[in-house]
Amino acid sequence: MKFATIIEDGDTVGTVGIQQNQLVRLSDLGPWASIRELIEGGDAAIENVKKALSRKKLRTISAAQAKWAPPIPDPSKMLFIALNNVVLDEILVHRPDFPVYFPKINSALAGSGAILELHAQYGLTHAEPELGVIIGKRGRYIAIENAMNHVFGYTVINDVTSATMRMEDVYLVRYPMPKADFAYVPVEEHLLYPGRYKNADGFAPMGPYIVSKDEIDDPHNLYVKAWIDEDIIADDNTKNLHYSVSEVIHWISMHSTLEAGDIISMGTALHPDAQCDPLSRGDLNSRGEVVRVEIESIGTVETPIKRIRNADPKEYFAANKRFVKTLKTY
Repeated sequence: MKFATIIEDGDTVGTVGIQQNQLVRLSDLGPWASIRELIEGGDAAIENVKKALSRKKLRTISAAQAKWAPPIPDPSKMLFIALNNVVLDEILVHRPDFPVYFPKINSALAGSGAILELHAQYGLTHAEPELGVIIGKRGRYIAIENAMNHVFGYTVINDVTSATMRMEDVYLVRYPMPKADFAYVPVEEHLLYPGRYKNADGFAPMGPYIVSKDEIDDPHNLYVKAWIDEDIIADDNTKNLHYSVSEVIHWISMHSTLEAGDIISMGTALHPDAQCDPLSRGDLNSRGEVVRVEIESIGTVETPIKRIRNADPKEYFAANKRFVKTLKTY
């Protein structure tokens, strides 16, 4: 089965996709107002939807005419796995031997077809095509062997990223690290937080569908592609993910309770061909009109680009809040 959320008269409406590119409103099938609410209802809710779909004379909506919202507009949380592709091992100087993840906020979410507004101060901004995993039931301390029981389905995500803002938002700190003898040793460290460079409005296009996990034989063998206009910028397969869906769910659940409807993005698809330009060469702030991300058997999320050229708000802070370096000696 596949599920989507559309916008009707300014409201979000959960739907189920059926044959001939048609959608049926969830509210016509039972007491569910949203996809998240349906997921929270568990297997019994899905069985009730299947029974309701067998009825005749259901009202339908053409998917071709739909205005898409993100399939789950209000997740409890969205967690994105960093650098989760074996191809990246060639350029990494160091990485932890476990998945590293970061959050995105809900205002970054956008449905397929929603315009992505890119301001001049965002600088170099690029697409990152990723497999999205939708959690189906609550869990904490989930064993790897049980992790797939917590999956509801899969979706398509574009983890839009501003490389310019990432480089700007770095601190270099020197601070005292205590030693065993209660003395201190100075340590220098770069600190980087995934704020605006990952979380600007529209930086998480998603959907249009969630495909239930029973329709995907192997989430680790799906082709992933992305284009700017008609130029392909990514051509990969989820078999190149360093950490599997089960491993990621297990690891995250060791630290945070996963809730039904939570979204995990599994990490960026690339182009294993060394002759292909890196994703950062596909600067959406200077190139193309539409970016598309497609995952085999799941669908395509399409994002038109609108570039906005206005004053840079950093100018105020540079004039009024400029950092004056002082260096303490330990």
